[in-house]
Amino acid sequence: MNSVYHFTAHGHPNLRAMHPTTLEFTKEEHLTLRGDCIVGVRADFDSQSLQKLFAGAQPLIITLTVGSVQEVVHATYNPSFSHNSEMVIRLSTFADARTFAINADKAAKWLSRKMVEKLSKGADMEITIAASP
Repeated sequence: MNSVYHFTAHGHPNLRAMHPTTLEFTKEEHLTLRGDCIVGVRADFDSQSLQKLFAGAQPLIITLTVGSVQEVVHATYNPSFSHNSEMVIRLSTFADARTFAINADKAAKWLSRKMVEKLSKGADMEITIAASP
């Protein structure tokens, strides 16, 4: 049985998504222009549920959907993820409590500019995380 988790995040006028090595979801409501890795604010993920659901899972498929625009990110779950308000996905192997996944094949900079434009206008994003079969 595959593990699947859904949550939502929201766009923000300062959302730029230009970071070349990470992407991040945060529960914070505000975003400055310096937060160029953040692709969603007011995220409603639950880190404890994520830890339980993906414990032991390695490859992940993370699907980001904004309206009709969809992006898929493949990454590896980081078992030391435990942060309550930030979820970072990294291209590198660096892992700390904020790092949900490593070895990702996409960062904020590589997301569809159409998606980023919608998010900068306040669009909602649906995120689905699935353990790869």
